[in-house]
Amino acid sequence: MTELLMSTRPPARGRRDSFAERSLALRDAAAVGWLQGRGLWCEPRGPFHLFADRLVDGPFELLRVWHTPARVGRSAQHPSSGTVIQIDGAIVLSTATESVGLEPGGVALLPSSGPWTLEGAVASARIEIRSRPGLWPPDVARHRIETLDAISTPFREVLVATAISALSSSLRPEDAGFSAFRQAVENLAAGLPALRSGPTATTPEETLRREALQLIAKEAADPDLTVAGLADRLLVSDRHLHRAFAEHGATPLAEIRAARADLARQHLALHPGRTGPDRLEIARRSGFRTVRAMNEALRASR
Repeated sequence: MTELLMSTRPPARGRRDSFAERSLALRDAAAVGWLQGRGLWCEPRGPFHLFADRLVDGPFELLRVWHTPARVGRSAQHPSSGTVIQIDGAIVLSTATESVGLEPGGVALLPSSGPWTLEGAVASARIEIRSRPGLWPPDVARHRIETLDAISTPFREVLVATAISALSSSLRPEDAGFSAFRQAVENLAAGLPALRSGPTATTPEETLRREALQLIAKEAADPDLTVAGLADRLLVSDRHLHRAFAEHGATPLAEIRAARADLARQHLALHPGRTGPDRLEIARRSGFRTVRAMNEALRASR
């Protein structure tokens, strides 16, 4: 029998993709339905119980979940950067070509493109972090699972403590300062690939895209930064630059706008309400020439 043990507050008014869920307790069909709402299929291994807390803000999701034995997977997805940090119990993560085990303390970067499966023979708990594509270098976890079992323990402890602290609090996406918190979590997650061991193969296009993203991050506040100017700085043609980004379903212009939107969110979080610079000044500090352009970029990057 399906039973909802505890309901959660509804999504924030005005935005269905920005909300908080806490003390969620579901069983059987209701639990499976909740996972389906996250774009996952689920095959329980018996009576199914699930407990979860999560924060969602557009492509960003921070989740703490515990559930009884089940097989869970994603058949298809929009490109994203996903991290699993195992807290309790053991699971096996699989793609069509590989399977890797994850014990408590283990960390895995999920494929940014393509399906994957998570299977637990015992009850297990984990933290998941999902964000926009491009959070990691293009050679990381594109079609495969990257495991970081030997991750620096202090770094993992900081990331886990940050996630648990936020999920145990009353923080919500509409709160002042949430954009800065979200960026802090994404910055921590972006540091995970640097902790892998061993050399990583790359291609000229992937190297070009990585260099372009680094330059965009450095120069995004300059309103004169254009795709043509970016290509000139990198000593390549516009066409070559677009081809490097096209492999990841992106464009140089979209990445420039996304970087500027991130800057705008930082400024807006620092100056909530009517204090501090007005929106036109914030737009200019973030590389936009108009408030309208800034607002459009903020909507597009959520």
